[in-house]
Amino acid sequence: MSSRKRICLTITSLAIGGAEKQCLLLAKALKPHHDVFVVIINTQPRHPGHLAMIAEAKIEHYFLHGNPVQRIREFAGLLKMKQTSLILSFLPADNFYAALAGSIAKTPFKTGGIRNDRMHPLKAQLLKFLHNRIFEYSISNSFSGAHFFIEKGFKSKKMLVVHNGISINTQPINRPQKPEIIIVSAGRFVPQKDYETALRSIARLKEICPPETQIRYWIIGFGPDENLIRSQVEKYGLQAEVTLIVNPDNLPELYRQADIYLCTSTFEGLSNAIMEAMAYSLPVVATRVGDNEQLVQHETNGYLTEVKDFKTIAQQLQVLVLFPADRIRLGQAGYEHLKQNFSFEAFQKKYLQIVERMTNPA
Repeated sequence: MSSRKRICLTITSLAIGGAEKQCLLLAKALKPHHDVFVVIINTQPRHPGHLAMIAEAKIEHYFLHGNPVQRIREFAGLLKMKQTSLILSFLPADNFYAALAGSIAKTPFKTGGIRNDRMHPLKAQLLKFLHNRIFEYSISNSFSGAHFFIEKGFKSKKMLVVHNGISINTQPINRPQKPEIIIVSAGRFVPQKDYETALRSIARLKEICPPETQIRYWIIGFGPDENLIRSQVEKYGLQAEVTLIVNPDNLPELYRQADIYLCTSTFEGLSNAIMEAMAYSLPVVATRVGDNEQLVQHETNGYLTEVKDFKTIAQQLQVLVLFPADRIRLGQAGYEHLKQNFSFEAFQKKYLQIVERMTNPA
């Protein structure tokens, strides 16, 4: 590797979410090799887990203030002051800020981020302009996302794919048998996550399991659809089975208590939540979207099904609920798959290679 570079990572906020975690994980990964700082566009929200990670890893970071014009000026000033070589951004909003501030500051290398395999058409058009005209590269966290945007006119030679990484701080978990089975989902309360299909699956699961089966379903997260989800819980008569856990600060403990992870998303990039569940040896039932197939190997560490197919999802859950040996086998297989293919070290190595490639072209 050549000399240390001055690298800026930028993220829209420190809200709970996969992109935010990956931004901070990347800062931690690059920090031993380069001079890294993180620019956060919005001062709120600030999730305690992210703040703890910043403190523990001693990540240099700055919050921008004022209206959008003031924030862009502040951002450009930081880039100039630090003589920044490279900006790596993650989400559409911080892509926009990075492109403008980086252009004003004449930062040599600017890179965008793509975290999903779908996007609102207006956002996609803006991002296509930035990708094709401003950024040296865009980094997608999934092959499905890269393919989707290339089909929309994004220059393929400027598209890179780096899957999410994860720091695995756990050992394989062999959960004891217990009378109550806890199924868990984690993510923003937004239409993309399709919690109605999840609730229909739980309602169907109640019908096809023996009457004495005790099932609990935890929906963990936050977002604008919270009241809608609560009304759907009542609609399907699941008040006794379903608990919404809003913006918790003890997610690892919740994963330890759970038995099965459920993802009913209608589109994804590479799911950070599924990765976290696998790190806690949870078998996964997920929709066949995004790069979920890269994580969930059907009938090896979980099950895949089609979007909105609540009856098949219920059948897959039934197997895991009624047969604890299968839960343990698939959960531990998922842990090993994650450790071998999505480790922090593999993530770090890939990004170090990208930094070298961009800042020291042959």
